[in-house]
Amino acid sequence: MQWKDQGIIIALKRLGEDKIVATLLTSAHGRHMGVTRLSKKAEQVFHLGNLCEATWQARLPEHLGTWRLENIHSAFAMTFQNPIRLEALATACALIDAILPEREHQEEIFHIFQKFTYNLAQENWAWFLVDLELTLLKYAGIALDFSTCVATGSKQDLTFISPRTGRAVSKIAGSPYQDRLLKLPPCLTESKRHEISLSSKELLAVLELNEYFLNRYLFGLHGLKLPAARERFKNRLARQTYILRPE
Repeated sequence: MQWKDQGIIIALKRLGEDKIVATLLTSAHGRHMGVTRLSKKAEQVFHLGNLCEATWQARLPEHLGTWRLENIHSAFAMTFQNPIRLEALATACALIDAILPEREHQEEIFHIFQKFTYNLAQENWAWFLVDLELTLLKYAGIALDFSTCVATGSKQDLTFISPRTGRAVSKIAGSPYQDRLLKLPPCLTESKRHEISLSSKELLAVLELNEYFLNRYLFGLHGLKLPAARERFKNRLARQTYILRPE
């Protein structure tokens, strides 16, 4: 059998001297693996985050199968000279590879991920990584809501977030219970947030918040740890002097 689709490379693993197992998040076939041979031409394709025209072929559907990949867009080329964005790309790929089951249609996540890879050269690139993590949390059954206070319905002075429901809580409603609530990064309540960039401090705060829910509803639930790539990304953010947006 054979099918064609567009897919973004999320994992690569050597197989012997001249083959590689490539995992792609495809538009219509979900997270999918296959084998392909290494070549000089392939070296231009085989980078995390690259969007490819992919042809998968196998004798039976349950087989690992083989890939024929043609590069469409290279996220790696946009990031290889910028370590912080390269780490962000590795983080996104590792999260998708760890969270999504194989061969399950995930068109929404594919398009959010594609948007992230296409915007890595933009000043507001970090918001697209945030969008991806929030979409993965929604896939796990927890949709974070920063729009209104869960207790009063107010849209003003949203300061906390409930660790149980993932919904925002205003300062007035949450102050008596603040030791039980999580802090809501103010940047998440901005109505035009994609029109601005994030400082490293702001992005770290958002990643820490997302991490609580990723652990509670995904990784920790199964006794697993978040991908090492995400921790490396956070560590680089914490110590880097390059500012995504001056504070």
